[in-house]
Amino acid sequence: MPRSTLLYVHNSAIGDALANQVQTLEMCRALQLSGLDVTLLIPEGTLNRSQVVTEIQNELGEPPAFKIDFWQVKKIPGLPRTLKLLYSLRKQKHLLAGFDYLFIRYAPFLPIAVNVDTKLIFESHDTST
Repeated sequence: MPRSTLLYVHNSAIGDALANQVQTLEMCRALQLSGLDVTLLIPEGTLNRSQVVTEIQNELGEPPAFKIDFWQVKKIPGLPRTLKLLYSLRKQKHLLAGFDYLFIRYAPFLPIAVNVDTKLIFESHDTST
């Protein structure tokens, strides 16, 4: 029986030194260990694929068992980062297709995610405190 597939869409490039990077990588590892075939989709950053894998390996203490894919963020001068991410992901929403599950933690991506024909998992955090 083939494993179910899950695409974990993250809004920050690996190596951006954000605290939620650790949580994202640990979630991908845990979901992979639970039996899902996980792909982490991240925006391109300053690191190349090899450097990203090394960064993840340093963080997890082992090579990632999950796949890693990238999406390009359009450089639009004067546009806030959130809008650049939204515009870019909408233009590349074909990258979200073909998975059994779509995992999103970034609320601005929801309008794009709900229009993809797959089961959606949204992890919400109360950031008001």
